[in-house]
Amino acid sequence: MPNAIAGFLTSNGSQRRISRNLIANNPIGATASRRWVSSMIGSGIKVLWGDKFVQQLWNSWALAPNSDDYGDFLSYQTLAAKGLFDDGEVFTRFVYSGEATKENPITLRLQMLNSDILADTGTIMYSNGGSKISGITVDQYLRPVAYDFYSTNMYLLGASQYETIPASEIIHLFKKNYVGQFRGTPYLSAVFDTVSQLDELFLSTLKRQKNAQAISYIVKRQGNNPFPFLGDMTEDQPVSELLTDRKFKRVSSVEAGSVVYLNDGEDVSPVTPSDIGDNLVKVFDAQLRLVAASIDLTFEQLSNNLSQVNYSSARVGMLTVNRVIAQQQQILLISIMLKKITDKFLALVTAEFGDKYKNLNPVYQPPKVESIDREKEAKATLMELQTGLTTLELELAKRNLDYETIVQQLQKEHDLQIVLSGQLTDKKPKNRKKGDI
Repeated sequence: MPNAIAGFLTSNGSQRRISRNLIANNPIGATASRRWVSSMIGSGIKVLWGDKFVQQLWNSWALAPNSDDYGDFLSYQTLAAKGLFDDGEVFTRFVYSGEATKENPITLRLQMLNSDILADTGTIMYSNGGSKISGITVDQYLRPVAYDFYSTNMYLLGASQYETIPASEIIHLFKKNYVGQFRGTPYLSAVFDTVSQLDELFLSTLKRQKNAQAISYIVKRQGNNPFPFLGDMTEDQPVSELLTDRKFKRVSSVEAGSVVYLNDGEDVSPVTPSDIGDNLVKVFDAQLRLVAASIDLTFEQLSNNLSQVNYSSARVGMLTVNRVIAQQQQILLISIMLKKITDKFLALVTAEFGDKYKNLNPVYQPPKVESIDREKEAKATLMELQTGLTTLELELAKRNLDYETIVQQLQKEHDLQIVLSGQLTDKKPKNRKKGDI
């Protein structure tokens, strides 16, 4: 049974190397990584603050939140999810290197750290009940206190100096599978062998077919036949001369349209390559189902093969997967990652603009799940809006759309329709006025 010590060491370097190799070089591993990240992140989890001023600050900050200036907040979420899948864990450090501007006065930036640069500083036990194992210091309750990281540049150069960073400045994103686990495991770890064997099966089948195709005919000779091999005889060369000098040229290929005469005792058999046929597809499908199940995707999502599903079965499969995705989004991305980021962000806003913002509780809205029947989905959403089970702001956030921008645009279009209606009829529309939706 796993224990606390083993939990620190679960995500070892060899597992990460195997996972990265499969995802980089194996089409099944690469597809699994892309599809899982796409299902978890989509167009991004939107943060709604419920305050116009703070929302504007957040939207400005989210345009360039990364310390390396790579992409926006969606890029950060996507890369974090990919690190979670590929390596089993990803670290983010809060740094304050941004340049404050009027539009974006928040200097907080997010520095993503590769799990390889967590310093392996051995095992140290402290008198207060805490310990340090493989670069992570915990208290007597196994709560992380600090992390030891090599600097990226120094690590690449092979240096051993490291920096100890308080846990309050680090987000350690990983999926905890059992009590006492403190390092993550790659999501493909349960099917490393399966994915590798699928790759080997495909390559060996391909090689077998290529080898078989390289031989077109087999010539059999019976007994001590003194005659030349197939096709050696020519019209102007007597057999006696061929038998004397023994300079025969063996035929290595036969072109289309050629006529070759067999000697006594020779027999030619065409080679028909053996073909695994439908069995190969069946084996691949069975193995792909195992891979899909291990990473909480449907077979159809992973393989993009929709030949065996109808509307009902596809819907049931997606409902199950969507529940798992929603659970993982809440447990991992929202509770562990986004909550810590928004807490840091709000602390800086409060320090800069006053305590009146300190009690804001943002809403985290995952992207809308693509529906199988959009008409039915639209009718269901409309009913929820009419009964008060959802709001227009939340529904727009699911589609990664800004509420105020959309409402203002709808108002403009409505006002324009009123003006155009009045111009076309040459009279003012009754019971309607500009500004009414």
